[in-house]
Amino acid sequence: MLCQFKKFRQRFHLIYYLIEWIIVFHMDVLGMQTVGEDHLVNVVFL
Repeated sequence: MLCQFKKFRQRFHLIYYLIEWIIVFHMDVLGMQTVGEDHLVNVVFL
């Protein structure tokens, strides 16, 4: 049960990171790179 939960958590973290990257990429396109980078740093060190 715990092993399953760990796998699920890893997968969820990967999906969350992908969403985060997309958000940062769009911010970069809109010329808000610094805001996007700060947000990403906050998520990585959460």
